[in-house]
Amino acid sequence: MEFKTEKNGTQAIFQVSGRVDTLSSPMFEEKLLDLIDTGEINLIGDCSQLEYVSSSALRVFLVALKTIKRNNGQFSLFGLQPQIHEVFDISGFLDLFQIYDNREKALNQT
Repeated sequence: MEFKTEKNGTQAIFQVSGRVDTLSSPMFEEKLLDLIDTGEINLIGDCSQLEYVSSSALRVFLVALKTIKRNNGQFSLFGLQPQIHEVFDISGFLDLFQIYDNREKALNQT
């Protein structure tokens, strides 16, 4: 798993790539919550390079979403690969997150 961040005005964009599984989800959680702890509450997640998510990864997404909502922020995702989209669909996460096809739509909607 790789995790990168960039700033775009009031929005923080993070890119998570590779596999987020039981072994890598603690690092993913630490990086994502550290980002939120620095005051970034308008997050956009670039998932275009994300290949696999486990239930541990889904828990991290959910914890981050709840933390952001408590702080009146927004959390959206874009670029979900078909297999990731399917996992989000089956788990009911499509109803929880704002999900966009590409970066431009995510930047313009949040």
